Amino acid sequence: MGRTVGRLAGSASLIAVALVACGSHARLSRADYQRDVGLIGKQFNTTLQKIFTSPELQNPSSLKQAAGVIRQGASAIDDAASQLGKLRPPGDADAAHTKLVQGFHELADELRDFAAAADAGDVAKVKQFDDQATNNALPGESLIQQALAELQSLGYKVGGT
Repeated sequence: MGRTVGRLAGSASLIAVALVACGSHARLSRADYQRDVGLIGKQFNTTLQKIFTSPELQNPSSLKQAAGVIRQGASAIDDAASQLGKLRPPGDADAAHTKLVQGFHELADELRDFAAAADAGDVAKVKQFDDQATNNALPGESLIQQALAELQSLGYKVGGT
């Protein structure tokens, strides 16, 4: 029996080393997950604040100028989504975390669509986007809010709670 346990322990050690070598990593604890999501969120908010309060967006000389700034925002959102996507949340947060990452990517896509409409001079689409954004009705934004609500209902302190 002792030799069997010894072999199993040795095999388990080899499997663990192989998993680590392949890039696998353990799930984050609840506290570590909350901390990491909070840090990413803080960096994201700071970056977006700078981008969306820039004079080029507040008082653009043209729709094309605004489009360039919006693309910077989309890139920042994608960066945040990529950082979030690298996290390995606790098991109970998997579904909500996946939804959160998807929401960030979807919001970035919506911003790129707005920028394309602005570049093309499509005032109707620009107005439609503006109305959705003003009413917090962008689908990506809604998905992010749903994900945060799900995480909060699971007891996670994320999204300003």
